[in-house]
Amino acid sequence: MVPLGVTTTVSNGLHMVTVRGDLDCATAPRLRAALEGMDAPGRTVLIDLSATDFMDCAGVGVLAASHRRLRDLGGELVLEAPSEPVRRVLDLTGLLDVITVAAGAV
Repeated sequence: MVPLGVTTTVSNGLHMVTVRGDLDCATAPRLRAALEGMDAPGRTVLIDLSATDFMDCAGVGVLAASHRRLRDLGGELVLEAPSEPVRRVLDLTGLLDVITVAAGAV
């Protein structure tokens, strides 16, 4: 298991979260806390998942909940370059159909 690293930054008004390591039931609460702190009307939050090696249903739940909260506030959650294992999970759960995915670096 790779320890989870969550880094938040703001650049030119864009709120970014970088997730490194395994996003699972043990680590998802850290990401949830970071994302809940970014909820604001009209805000776009970009989550870089390129260095996320593993994601289970707990991680999916955090992303889905954040997507709903931001959408309800007129904002958007955007996933940046999910790793192949994470992309598979997002595809299987249907999240790729509802959350915007950016292909490359910002």
